[in-house]
Amino acid sequence: SGLNLANFVYKNSIKGKWADATGNHHSATALGIDGIKLQQEFCRDLGIGFMDAPAQVPGLEFEADIAFAISRLSETINNISKYIAWGRSDDVNVFINGSPKKQKGSSAMPHKDAKNGNPTTEEQNMSLRNYLMGNVVTSLANCELPYARNLAASTNSRINFEDGFKFIDHGIRNLSSLVYYLKIDEERSIERVQRSYGVVTSQQVMTYLTDHRRTKNPMARSVAHDLMGELATYAWKSKVEFSEVLLGNREVMDRLNEETIKEITNPLNYLGESRKIVEIIAQKYHKKKTFET
Repeated sequence: SGLNLANFVYKNSIKGKWADATGNHHSATALGIDGIKLQQEFCRDLGIGFMDAPAQVPGLEFEADIAFAISRLSETINNISKYIAWGRSDDVNVFINGSPKKQKGSSAMPHKDAKNGNPTTEEQNMSLRNYLMGNVVTSLANCELPYARNLAASTNSRINFEDGFKFIDHGIRNLSSLVYYLKIDEERSIERVQRSYGVVTSQQVMTYLTDHRRTKNPMARSVAHDLMGELATYAWKSKVEFSEVLLGNREVMDRLNEETIKEITNPLNYLGESRKIVEIIAQKYHKKKTFET
C-alpha cells in the first residue's frame, strides 16, 4: 500500500514549470512562441505533471505530498525493523541473522557474535522513521509561503529531499538484505508456543463445546466461556497441560472424547488459516512488481 501511495503521488504531485520568472510566459510570447503549449510538451517529455497557471514555484503542498509518501513508507520499514529486532532480542530469540557477512557486535562484548552483531540495520531504520517524520512537519510548514521567491521553504527542502531519499534508499536496501538472510530458530519457536501449556487453544475448545455438530449436548456460549476461562487460568498458574485439566473435568468429558480434546488443545496445530494467508501474500507479491512507472 505504501508503494501504491508513492506511485499515486508520483503521478499526481510531481509538477514541472517552464514559464519564466513570473509564470506568465512573457519571454515565450515575445518570441512568438505558445508558452503554454511549450510547457506542456516539455513536462510530458519528462513524464511529469504541470500546472495550468504556473507560479514561480509550484504549490508546496505538492512537496508535502511527497514528504508524506516517503515518510509513510518509513513507518512500514520501522515496524518491520522493530519486529525483527524484537525477534532477535535475548528474551525472544526466534530470529537468526544468517548473513554470510559476519558483523562484530562490540569490541567489549564478544557474546554479540552469537547474534551476528548488533541490530544496526534495524536501529538505523528506526532513526530513518524519526528523521522523515520531522521532514513531514517541515514540508507542511513550508506550504505557508508569503511570496514565490521566498527562500524560507526551498532552503530546507533542498537538504531534506536529497538526504531523505538517500536515507530511505539506504534503509530499504539494508533491510532487504537482512530479511533475505533472516532465519527462524525452529526449536526456540516451538518452545515459545509450548510454554503456554496449550491454554491459547481455549477459544477453540469453547467453540467445540457450543457447536451442536461437535457435541450432542452443546453448552451455552456464556457458560462455556466462563468454564474455559476458569480451567485455562488453573492450567497456566499450576503449570499443567491444558489437555490434562480438560480431561479431568466432567462437563467437558461429557461432551468431547479424549482423542478430540488432545487434538484441539495441541498449540502446534492451532493454525487457523495462517498457511493460506501466507500463500495468498506470496502468490500476490513475491517477485512481482506492484506497479509500473
